[in-house]
Amino acid sequence: MPTTKNNPFREAPASVGQRLLWLLDRYRARDAALNCPIICRMDGPLEIARLRQAIGGLVAGHEALRTTLERRGRQLWQTVHMPPDPQLNVIDLLGEHNPDEAALCAVREEVRRRIDPAGLPVRATLWRTGNLRHVLCLNVHHLATDAWSGSIQMRDLKLLYEREIGGNVPFPTPPLQYVDFTIRQEEYFRSEAFERDLRYWRGRMAGAEFDSIPLAPQGGSSDRNTTASRISINAYKTDLLKLLARSCKTTLFSLMLSLYFTTVYRMTGKTNQAVASLFANRTRPDIQDTVGFIANLVVLRSPTRTAASFRSILQSVQGDLREAFVHQACPLHLLPAEITVRSGRRADEAVFQMLPNELNRSRMRDVDITLVVPEAIESRFDFEVTALLERDELALVVFWNRNRLAAHWVSDFLREFTSGVDAILRDPDRPAA
Repeated sequence: MPTTKNNPFREAPASVGQRLLWLLDRYRARDAALNCPIICRMDGPLEIARLRQAIGGLVAGHEALRTTLERRGRQLWQTVHMPPDPQLNVIDLLGEHNPDEAALCAVREEVRRRIDPAGLPVRATLWRTGNLRHVLCLNVHHLATDAWSGSIQMRDLKLLYEREIGGNVPFPTPPLQYVDFTIRQEEYFRSEAFERDLRYWRGRMAGAEFDSIPLAPQGGSSDRNTTASRISINAYKTDLLKLLARSCKTTLFSLMLSLYFTTVYRMTGKTNQAVASLFANRTRPDIQDTVGFIANLVVLRSPTRTAASFRSILQSVQGDLREAFVHQACPLHLLPAEITVRSGRRADEAVFQMLPNELNRSRMRDVDITLVVPEAIESRFDFEVTALLERDELALVVFWNRNRLAAHWVSDFLREFTSGVDAILRDPDRPAA
């Protein structure tokens, strides 16, 4: 989408999260790891003109999607612009020998093409692969979005499309826009609540070790060589894992995180593991519908009992997650370096997260929508494990920096994780490692 610097609408200092990502973006000027694309197959009688208008309505409804950033002296500012004309780049691939394969190649190129945060942060592309088949990529810079925001965007895009078709569908105007969240966040940093959260994380991270993943020392170059691998857990086993989580009165996220910890322990013998995770940071109801970079990194600790059963580990992890949820408003990068760096290793070099279920499969009028997560998507972290539901199956995608981690270690990790799934489904009360 073109910039609209000639028509500013609102201005405010950037949020602390935006300032962090801005530095990363400047440091990795050729890196597309800060792209946060939503990619989906659309099967059915799609009306492209209506979709284009719906995308325009999406950008108009959420200020973060029409916000540019620029440095003014020593301060970074965000500028919200008036809604631009609806933009959707449509590419017809019907003339290709294999339109579906051509679309996959095109998607790989698109998600690796950097978005300049000095311009508007959204780039929308639609590839036509059949009379009733399309692939949509809504590529958004991380400065304007996060995983929760992606769910909001897909929900609202479907509502807006329905309205364009002629449906009487109300659009859920967010109570707070991202600039309003930024102002509220600055008030939090001056409050006792921030000091309380800061004290919690100082205590929680004391003695944590950040070297459980055998990453090579960081080189002097900012160049990255990222790739991804994945495994799928079939629908039958996925259903059993859901049942196990429910029987333990916990969540699928807690169960997958516990599997991560036990897998790394079996491979490394590390009992005092720490892994970062992105929490939505949306405990207040009035920011549930706000699009923007609101998520915070928090650090999660593994249980230290080596002979514990998986069920007891799961219960311990669930308790730790409840505490982390209460204190998630405090960004990791605001904590002092003496507790976020150990022996040259940072707390955010290894990350585990689970994508929201809402992104996976849905319907838009007569069009079926299926989320696609290609391995071409990059990560800003050196080792990131992402769990998500694809149709009825759980998938585990590992992104890693080949300049810092060996491919065989990732292969071993995925194999051990798969074995761990089978082991806990046989008997969750046996020792997990």
